[in-house]
Amino acid sequence: MIKAIPLMLLILFLLGCSEQYVTAEGMISTQKAMLKALCEDEKSCHQDIDHLGKSCQKNIIDGVVFEELNDMQQMQTIGEFGACIVRQMDQGFQKRFDEAIPVTETGVETTRPSSSTNNNGLLVRLMKDGIRFTDKSTQRNTDVPIKDLRDYIQNEKLAEKHWLVLLIVDKDADTGDMVVTMDIFKSAGIEKIHVAGGNR
Repeated sequence: MIKAIPLMLLILFLLGCSEQYVTAEGMISTQKAMLKALCEDEKSCHQDIDHLGKSCQKNIIDGVVFEELNDMQQMQTIGEFGACIVRQMDQGFQKRFDEAIPVTETGVETTRPSSSTNNNGLLVRLMKDGIRFTDKSTQRNTDVPIKDLRDYIQNEKLAEKHWLVLLIVDKDADTGDMVVTMDIFKSAGIEKIHVAGGNR
């Protein structure tokens, strides 16, 4: 049984921390590509993902005006799409998926968003050489080395201001850095963390 599922480990969908236009088609395509990377029997597994992707897209994404959703709502919608596929794959695939994502206990939700979704989230990008915080109201960026992340969160009182972190992981970022970053946010008191992949 799949637990509360993050939005996929290092999904390479085309999002650059609000600096690039994002389409549902691009996010769906890269979501499926990441899932296919976990296949053992490539041909049949890939076919299953494509088939399930069509039905999950019809049930979850079709009819949603994707471009009108905010960042958090887009992440939640794509997260539910991925979870829909994974739940219907065989147990071997689900086990590989769980092993590829060592942070399922973070309580990331994959519920379908609504217009009332709270947008009090923090937009954070994990890059190869550090963390970038983006102020969505001013579009200003602040870069912080990972070694200074804990102090920055405390000094800026981020856990008091935000209940959710949207963590965009660049494709060239280190997986170990991603796990460390999530652990730091969690220990600081952030209630929920959404993980997604970013690509310049």
